[in-house]
Amino acid sequence: MNCSNNRGVICSALLIGTAIGGVIGVLFAPAKGRDTRRKLARMPEEADALTDSLKEKFNTLIDEIRRDMETAKGK
Repeated sequence: MNCSNNRGVICSALLIGTAIGGVIGVLFAPAKGRDTRRKLARMPEEADALTDSLKEKFNTLIDEIRRDMETAKGK
């Protein structure tokens, strides 16, 4: 497995873990059933926003690492 595949696996695992943690957190929170159902109905929208945010941060991190590697190669 090469380096680019490792990044994809790590990113996927992070996103899946975040989604699972969110669902578990909502289900075990002490709230009325009606409130929990409302939270669950909003979750896909919130998950999409979180996924987009994580992808953006991940891509920014990768870009910074690439710049640092190019700088190190230059030295």
